[in-house]
Amino acid sequence: MSTKLVMIVDNSQFIRTVCEFICQREGFETVSFPDGILAMQWLANPSAPPPDLLFLDTQVPFVNGYKITSKIKARFRDLPIILLSWHDGKRDRLKARRAGAQEVIVKPFKSADIIQAIYPLQEQQVAPSGDEAPWLL
Repeated sequence: MSTKLVMIVDNSQFIRTVCEFICQREGFETVSFPDGILAMQWLANPSAPPPDLLFLDTQVPFVNGYKITSKIKARFRDLPIILLSWHDGKRDRLKARRAGAQEVIVKPFKSADIIQAIYPLQEQQVAPSGDEAPWLL
């Protein structure tokens, strides 16, 4: 079995580093980006492997995490996306679900929150939907 890849998108270097450390300690490979545009460009590269799981901040620069989630889900329907947010309201969670996120982890989080999100989703395989229409912003 190959090592699973976790993508982390957050404008905070600290949050990215913490998530990377937790995921790598648990045996996952990681790739991280400070904004959604860079992450989507990486995903658009046919030679880049698709991640098995994506942690995405709701308040990344340029385009919010909800919109990025919708765009990514249009191409990678089976990609589990976990949003990272400072907001814990019902409205925020509903917005996340409508965008296609599986879960919301509220900041500040504990390492156990990240670990809990990784393991139930690690066996899902992700492949492009076959729709090659432009999906970037």
